[in-house]
Amino acid sequence: KIKAFRNGANALRSFTGDLTGLIDEKNPVKIKGIGKGILSVIKNYLQDEPVNELDALLEKVPRGIDELFEIKGLGIKKIKFLAEKFGVSDINSLEHLARSGELNSVKNFGTKTTEKILDEIKKLKERKKNMLLNQAEELAEKIKSEIKGKIAFVKKAEISGTLRRGYEIISEIIIIAETEANEKKNFETELKKIFDYETQTDENNFLRYKIKNFGDREVYVYLAESKPDFVKKNFVLTGNGEFVKHFNLQGEFLKEREIFKSNNIPFVIPELRERAPDEIPVKNSDLCFGEMKGMLHFHTVWSDGHNSLEEMISAGSKHGFEYFAVCDHSKSAYYANGLDENRLFEQREEIRKISEKLNLPILQGNEVDILADGSLDFPDEILANLDFVIASVHSSFNLSDDEMTARIVKAVENPYVNALGHPTGRLLMRRNAYAVNIKKVIDACSANNVAIEINANPWRLDLDWRNIEYAKNKGARFTINADAHAIEEINYTKYGVKIARKGALQKSDVINYLSLDEFKEFVGR
Repeated sequence: KIKAFRNGANALRSFTGDLTGLIDEKNPVKIKGIGKGILSVIKNYLQDEPVNELDALLEKVPRGIDELFEIKGLGIKKIKFLAEKFGVSDINSLEHLARSGELNSVKNFGTKTTEKILDEIKKLKERKKNMLLNQAEELAEKIKSEIKGKIAFVKKAEISGTLRRGYEIISEIIIIAETEANEKKNFETELKKIFDYETQTDENNFLRYKIKNFGDREVYVYLAESKPDFVKKNFVLTGNGEFVKHFNLQGEFLKEREIFKSNNIPFVIPELRERAPDEIPVKNSDLCFGEMKGMLHFHTVWSDGHNSLEEMISAGSKHGFEYFAVCDHSKSAYYANGLDENRLFEQREEIRKISEKLNLPILQGNEVDILADGSLDFPDEILANLDFVIASVHSSFNLSDDEMTARIVKAVENPYVNALGHPTGRLLMRRNAYAVNIKKVIDACSANNVAIEINANPWRLDLDWRNIEYAKNKGARFTINADAHAIEEINYTKYGVKIARKGALQKSDVINYLSLDEFKEFVGR
């Protein structure tokens, strides 16, 4: 049954017509893989009606039980056992049970397993305090807009802290609100109408309000009662501490750049303030999302994307992109409905038609799997017919450092590979990078004129910004890609730009800023 629903979902992804035709009583549209059972569920969704089968299943499952699947070492059978035998329904009840010692003598558990469960719970709770860039930005913008919209005398409210620096994992959100002098009492009264808070003093001796409305999230609002107060607090709270301690902040400053000028230090963009000023590259990054020309590496309903090719191109053009290279998955990515050779040629025909219809240049690329031995998912004669090839590891993550490095280097040395996708395979807060000598991989990319991807999906942000300077010094080129699977994910590109700015990259380093003719010259087809 699970397989039937998965097949049905893939069938829907590949369907480009009007879904309401599925429930047309007179002339219903038929889709292979959609039977009566799945059709009834689709009908419920299309008509905004409850899905009875789903609701019936959810009634049998305790609320919060899904949290337990995030605990490594707990599978379905163990979770079912714990729920039925001990009434475990969420993380807190599991932790209470584990600490009680009752599991120590239970078959398939024991002392070591119980200790491991407690360790995993601790890690999970820490992860719940942290946020990805997009999650933190969404929450921060919401808080900022509430303060600006509901407290009339607030002149402005801005995001500060690690989020302003574009750090990849955010542990706390900081908002600074600027008012006139002597508004503290009024501000606290009005803030209390919006949020529940407690008053604190931070390590800088700044007064702050800890917002308690967002569970485990660390959210702080600071008040600045003048322009100079705002500038100073924003500079200090943006951080990081190693950077800020090199500045004398005596005096009043109306602009942040005045702080740099008074200290005889060249202005440094927030993204680069991760170390002492004298350790930072001399030149700030000039990258800007809105100035990109090429939208590369995105997916459509041809593989596991949620939107059609035409929808993705139309949305991308609204973001200012001038040319496009669609990169659906290759055949080994069967779980993602990857394309085989025949479907590649079928897709090429659709690309031609959509390109003519929209009057936009669309290139056919592919995200080709790097197999365990370093060979690619398509033979060279197929790769030669693609306009752009991005090679990525999607399987066999547990190879040794030497094996994984040799595997990726072999793929990079293929003359038809133009870019290396998400080079270390990490998923932030979910999966560590695989064992690989990233410097050897970077060296190979530089030697073979293969661009290194900065994958802008907030779960990835891979290549890690800490490795960008080494790659830049080796003469490597980069590509910043949203790896978008839906039109709303195209906006992820801005997070990749943030990461690239942390590495002080320039437009000349990134192939997405090339004109179409320059891009075609780079790929060498």
